[in-house]
Amino acid sequence: MIIERETRIIDLTVEQLSKVIADSFAHSPAPELQEDVPLNVVQACQFLGDMPKPTLYFKCNKGDMPHIRQGGRLYFFKRDLINWLRSYTVVSPESKAADFLSSFKTNFQAKR
Repeated sequence: MIIERETRIIDLTVEQLSKVIADSFAHSPAPELQEDVPLNVVQACQFLGDMPKPTLYFKCNKGDMPHIRQGGRLYFFKRDLINWLRSYTVVSPESKAADFLSSFKTNFQAKR
């Protein structure tokens, strides 16, 4: 099925439109591959909500942030940065208390 480049979308049949959409997705990179592309310092700062460069360098030098040093440059992977951010999730005191009470009730009922 050959579709002319000048053909208007409204003139396509459902089958032709489905093929055009499928072909366009076939040529776009998969989301998991986009995470495997290394970020440079500027891109990592932008990804982390416009983190200042000195803060990023400080955290890398301290060994606090996941990074790769190659040829005097720093590189980062999105999935590593996301996991690093998740490791700093703060649990509220109310949530801690609810978890404690839940485990206490479970243990108390198990001993009865």
